Amino acid sequence: DVGSEGCTSCRWMHEGTYKDPEVARRVREQFVAVSVDADQEPDLGARYEPWGWPAEIFLTGDGQVALAIQGSEPAKELVPILDDLAKKYAAGTLAIEGKVVQGTPESSDAALDARCAAAVSVFDDGRAATGWGGDLRVIEAAPVELELYRAAARDDAGKRAHALEVVTGEAKLLDPVWGGVAIAAISPTWDRPIHERRMLHEAAAIATFADALDVSRDKTWGARIAEVDRYVRGFMTAPDGTFYSTQKDEPASMPAGMKSAQYWALDDAHRRAIGIPPIDHGVYTDQNARVAASYARAYEATGDTRWLETATKAVGALLATRVQPAGWVLQGGKEAALAHDARYRPTDDEPRPYLAAQAELGLALVLLHEATGETRWRDAAVQLGKATRAALEDPKDGGFFATSARDTDALVARDKPLGENVQTARFFLRLAALTHDASWRDSARKALALVGERQARAAGLSDQALDAR
Repeated sequence: DVGSEGCTSCRWMHEGTYKDPEVARRVREQFVAVSVDADQEPDLGARYEPWGWPAEIFLTGDGQVALAIQGSEPAKELVPILDDLAKKYAAGTLAIEGKVVQGTPESSDAALDARCAAAVSVFDDGRAATGWGGDLRVIEAAPVELELYRAAARDDAGKRAHALEVVTGEAKLLDPVWGGVAIAAISPTWDRPIHERRMLHEAAAIATFADALDVSRDKTWGARIAEVDRYVRGFMTAPDGTFYSTQKDEPASMPAGMKSAQYWALDDAHRRAIGIPPIDHGVYTDQNARVAASYARAYEATGDTRWLETATKAVGALLATRVQPAGWVLQGGKEAALAHDARYRPTDDEPRPYLAAQAELGLALVLLHEATGETRWRDAAVQLGKATRAALEDPKDGGFFATSARDTDALVARDKPLGENVQTARFFLRLAALTHDASWRDSARKALALVGERQARAAGLSDQALDAR
């Protein structure tokens, strides 16, 4: 079981399906149950993220996937699945879905250009009037950033207008009562919000609103950045200036029969009378770095020093408490508030260098240096880059592992996740530009070279990173 605390479907599984006595008995007698918080252990989160949260992954004893289920599953539907898996396993007829095979690296410029072209082609094929893909609309910064990057590079008014249309849709998810945005909408017109709150989506909203302000010079976007900040500051900011992770879609004390949409339609007093939805008080480095980078972006777009102060305070707190003797940073800390959370999954206290934390904090440090010119941020970025290489770069084939070696690597080998490698490449390419050290570019190119053709179709930002050549 893999997921996150703020995930609505995870709540359905843990409060409903997993408590069903027939499900619980079968799992206890016929399976080995493992539950993973994807925010705390982002290497496993990256591995199973294609199935969405929650993901129910059934593995054989030697680590091969026998079945993977996306999203929540009611008890009446999960019971026969469990019975079928147990029966086939006992009979020796359990089928294996197969393993993901790492492709052979191709590091030539021609090969990388071809993969970038494939990524952009799929990116364009998925474009819809108000976003990308089907009916689901998720607040994400990367697609908007890429669309505006290409619009500027080619003076393409159509792409610029499309990006602004997408961000205008995102603004419909702003909560007029508490501020902040819902994570997504189940409508191509950005109606019918999914009432979860995740800091990664608040960060994406800040970044895309800043982009819209840059392009349009319409001050309305600056006011919308302030509306997101109102929620972040009021509900999701820790005493040291870092940020909590998620907020659930409804309070534990919500009246029977009330839907989350009805709760979020209430005013402040009526919401508080019912209760405030629980907050995951985990403070995760990769998420905090993404939020800080978005605030730095907001400062550049608006000139408002409040946003720069917010970014520098959060990053300063991470550097003060999470940098290890080897130079890499921890993903999580020991927040006092976390101990009081009623969590679905156990906490992970093992000190480990996760690639997601290093890449995202590295990018935030570079962005702070670019925004302020202060050498302390550049120096910290260089030191973190060196530590990332030492801890996670594959000396044989290049690219970066999701984390350091685990005891379970003999069963499920360490992988080099697409998103984290692309982000690390972006971090290192910016280091190359700052330091004029070509070795950073070489490491970035090797990381992107490991992206197979199938994966390249999902790596839209790789062409932006490689454009730095």
